[in-house]
Amino acid sequence: MPFKLVIESILDKTGNEAVECEYEQEVVRIGRQDSNEVQLEDPRRIVSGKHAEIRRKEDQFLLIDIGSKNGTRLNGEPLISGKEYPLGPEDQIAIGNFVLQFFPIIREETKLEAVEVSDATLNFSGTAEETETLLEELSRAYADHQADSEGRRSRIAEILRKAVFSLDEGRARRLLDLVEARFPEPEYQQERVKRKSADTLPPEQMREIAAGRAAHEALKKLAGKYFENAETLDAPEEMTAFVDRLDRVLKVMVDSLADAVKGRREFEAGFEVESTRIFLRKPNPIKVVEGSREIGAYLFDMNISESTEKVIADLEDVFTDLALHQVGMMAGFRECLRGLLKQLDPDTLEGKERREGGALRIGPLAKLAAWDRFREKHRELSEEEVRTFEQILGPYFAEGYLSIQKKKKTTS
Repeated sequence: MPFKLVIESILDKTGNEAVECEYEQEVVRIGRQDSNEVQLEDPRRIVSGKHAEIRRKEDQFLLIDIGSKNGTRLNGEPLISGKEYPLGPEDQIAIGNFVLQFFPIIREETKLEAVEVSDATLNFSGTAEETETLLEELSRAYADHQADSEGRRSRIAEILRKAVFSLDEGRARRLLDLVEARFPEPEYQQERVKRKSADTLPPEQMREIAAGRAAHEALKKLAGKYFENAETLDAPEEMTAFVDRLDRVLKVMVDSLADAVKGRREFEAGFEVESTRIFLRKPNPIKVVEGSREIGAYLFDMNISESTEKVIADLEDVFTDLALHQVGMMAGFRECLRGLLKQLDPDTLEGKERREGGALRIGPLAKLAAWDRFREKHRELSEEEVRTFEQILGPYFAEGYLSIQKKKKTTS
């Protein structure tokens, strides 16, 4: 008995229709190699060279994963490698980024007598009496194979397949619905389509699926801003590795930002330059928090009241201040040096000596007195470091540092 596969790539966004192929072989091989009856072209090599097989055994088809690297799914359930799984109409086989839908083909000339059936299922027409007989046979099959779950599943699937063989689609579905309502075991569902359509999923699951798809596309778009091969992030393991690296990069960046802001705050307290941009009347939240976790919460928590535009503006403001801090440090030290040179200026020291020493200190005596005053000034600056910096050099440093901040204010 032949069968048909409808093959579709979930990554193909060109609008191309699915491919339909018929097969009559006893064994149909599926994989990436061109020696397979079903060749799935996959440059990303998620599909193995020899991935799976569909085998015909008597009147049923069996799906087997033959040791693939990334596994096979039947109606959403992962397969155990080497194990046989019965296939029913409209079952869906997921291999890599491909979905293969299975349809057995029953030719019009096929005779019912060609199928080996029991008396209970021969020429089943769906009457109430026949339905009760069918339920009894299902119960017996369960009892006979109670210790063998695989054998029980196979036998119940066989009984149901034979029962619906002579029915049209509508009557077959009504029969299966009746069996589902009365039969206590789920094995017969091997004959039904297990894939739920979107409109039958609960709203919570629908939201989870939509959120997952949106997150996947957003991460690929983000990755595409920084490197060329972002399309490779379709594989789960590659997306997991990318998110792990993104997490580690963000941790380093946010931790470093927190350390820089903390150091900037300590500098402000030590040098008394509280009028700089970093501590305005309405403080920037990033500049006053205590650690990286608080900064991360402000930047990434979508439940805060601030808009994304406000958060981005605050972040840009912090980096601007940190850049100005470096420039301001240089300007402050330049002013410190100027102040120090002014304190030790020879002309200033000589003039002060003349004013205080009177007319007797002229010529060599004046120069000697000026040198003594220089030595005294140097000793004073050296021995009283704290007062020297706080009262003499500190104001020069603050003047130079604040001049950079004032320039930025006038341009912003």
